[in-house]
Amino acid sequence: MAGPIDTRIQPTKVNDFAKSKPLKWFEENLINYVPFQCKGAFRQVYPGFIQLTAFVSMNLERHIKSHVDLADHLAKGEKEKAETIKTFYDEYFAVMDLPADFYIDTIRDVFQEHLLPQGKLTHRGRLVNPASIKRMGLMTVEGEKDDICSIGQTWQRRTFAPASAPIARCITCRPASAITASSAAGAGTTKSIRCCATSCTSIHELTLLRSPHRH
Repeated sequence: MAGPIDTRIQPTKVNDFAKSKPLKWFEENLINYVPFQCKGAFRQVYPGFIQLTAFVSMNLERHIKSHVDLADHLAKGEKEKAETIKTFYDEYFAVMDLPADFYIDTIRDVFQEHLLPQGKLTHRGRLVNPASIKRMGLMTVEGEKDDICSIGQTWQRRTFAPASAPIARCITCRPASAITASSAAGAGTTKSIRCCATSCTSIHELTLLRSPHRH
């Protein structure tokens, strides 16, 4: 899941924070202008450095440990282990400014007003109808410790594919890193998966769908 569908379901700290303040606060405290010496000067944006600061602060101890491990691997000449960490952070730190309108719209529509799960989201004046998506595959995977997409978001995948296979329920779970997609032969099935370390009663699923109309 790249983003939450319904942030009212088991909200994370990020979800709670987005609802804790009015839109005006986000506009006044998190929106800035592109410097005059850069392309797009004076355009209003949600700066990348603020995004990165927020991301790192959510798991500060883990990031500190990773950099300590990186230094240790380099000191011991363990180049492959060091490169693995370095590659991750090369991507993790590659953030970009977001247009202010896009950021504010996301806070309002996704985190505060929950327009999509309520069937109220519009695009260019037309109502968005996810049920119209019928000719593409769907796979939903939940991350055990995702800071934004909490456990239970895949339950809402019915919003996108209401005619798909029944939801599977599981009791025991394991980390999402242990999950692998099934083969093409399993398309059209829904499997129970383990996606957290302890027993739970949440809904978790791995669904692969193949449209019978696909050529």
